[in-house]
Amino acid sequence: DSLDKPKWENVIPSNKVNLEPLAYHTGTLVGNKYYIIGGNDKFIRQSAFIYIYDLEKNTLEQIKIEKNEDICYLSMHSAGYNQSKNEIILFGGYSEGDMLNTVYRFNIETKEITKIESSETDVNKIPLPRTGHSSFISDNNLYIFGGTIKDGGLLHDFWKLNLDSATWEKILPNNNGSNNNNP
Repeated sequence: DSLDKPKWENVIPSNKVNLEPLAYHTGTLVGNKYYIIGGNDKFIRQSAFIYIYDLEKNTLEQIKIEKNEDICYLSMHSAGYNQSKNEIILFGGYSEGDMLNTVYRFNIETKEITKIESSETDVNKIPLPRTGHSSFISDNNLYIFGGTIKDGGLLHDFWKLNLDSATWEKILPNNNGSNNNNP
């Protein structure tokens, strides 16, 4: 009978690094490490840290995000693991009063965040800033769907970002409702 019921256990890292209370963060598992990125603290400020929990060693590492003109703190963003480049890709979200359509990469090896700059200047050819969207990564492409814009409107758009060329493509359904890539 006890096998049918999950049992919660409070995880206390052996190295005594503490997590701050967070909401609207992302969590991404890469191998045996769980990456907790961004979010809002108890004062509704965006977190300045990335936490890396090692499941095997039961240790927690805290990395300070160095904020600058290209890098900001995030909440309500999405994150996914790009296995081909061993990086976590972050998209959109909210920072200091603004919704974003910014894309960041977090390099697992160097533990550095960099901004992915699109060369596109036409705002109709890139996704609107958003929160509450979903995303995934496949074949070195970031896909995003839906979300909420600043005025509260809901989106139903679907976009693909080629992570090598940093070019966006809006994915549109064809008339018969099947996948664009299938005959």
